[in-house]
Amino acid sequence: MTYAGVVPRMLLGYTLYLQPTFMFNQVDVDLDSLFDVVVDHSMVVIPEEIRRCYGGLFDNAVKLQSASRPDARNEIIGPQEKYVSPGSTLQLHCVIKKATVTPSYLFWYHNHRMINYDIEQGIKVNIDLVEHESWLEIQCVSKQHSGNYNCESINALSARVLVHVIEGDNPAVMQHSTTTCISHRKSIFCVILVLLKLSTGITFRPVSVNVQPSR
Repeated sequence: MTYAGVVPRMLLGYTLYLQPTFMFNQVDVDLDSLFDVVVDHSMVVIPEEIRRCYGGLFDNAVKLQSASRPDARNEIIGPQEKYVSPGSTLQLHCVIKKATVTPSYLFWYHNHRMINYDIEQGIKVNIDLVEHESWLEIQCVSKQHSGNYNCESINALSARVLVHVIEGDNPAVMQHSTTTCISHRKSIFCVILVLLKLSTGITFRPVSVNVQPSR
């Protein structure tokens, strides 16, 4: 049996090219089985049964070429571990480094679960594909928001950061925590007061209360 021609096959960002001619004498070859290989980063693993059947012919026939993947990588700005306190706002910024083409997507994962569209859970994602960057914001974080956060895009290595949501006066928590839920609610209340003043003309004056010490 003779098979001629170059047949590329994409596997996880890599292209397999077969040399122009394969000759397998008196062997019934299933061509689809030739592509049952496992790609592990930069290594192609050929199933042992194929090696035994076709000897060195298959090894000489397969070439591995990277499909614009090796240099591009995602990077989450800041340390690889972040500490925040419950009720704080978690903010992550991901940038694609050394990208040669505009990515078609950029996803955020929390513990291997994609969270780009979890708006009802207080998750906000902004993406700028032209500038190759994305922002993740989670308000009022709790213990359930602890874990690994991954930033992933096509043809680029993934980036990961480990987030710890812990209570206490840990200096690391104080350093990485941002606006709390309480201050966020205060800012909303201030906006409401301004809108009421503009719409009704009512002036709100602060009220001072003098507390006399008990005797």
